[in-house]
Amino acid sequence: MLRSQKGRERKESRSKCEAQSAEQIESYNWVKKKVENFNMFKSKHLESLSTKLPNMKKIDNKKRGNGTSKSNRSLESETEAKNPNRFQKIPVQ
Repeated sequence: MLRSQKGRERKESRSKCEAQSAEQIESYNWVKKKVENFNMFKSKHLESLSTKLPNMKKIDNKKRGNGTSKSNRSLESETEAKNPNRFQKIPVQ
């Protein structure tokens, strides 16, 4: 009786493991399919972007400066020349 009970338990545990592995394989295949679909979409999207916008330039951060253009800086110096007291502190009475 003990032998048959142990054999039955082994069969049940084996079938549980097989069911779990089948679920894992199914979920793995589902994820694999989703990843393949995403990669196909991404490659198509990138191809369409490259054909539509071939002349896009990358902006180099080193060439950007501090955010003010030369024309803005020259305007500031001109206003200082016109009104030199503009930035001086005026004493309050």
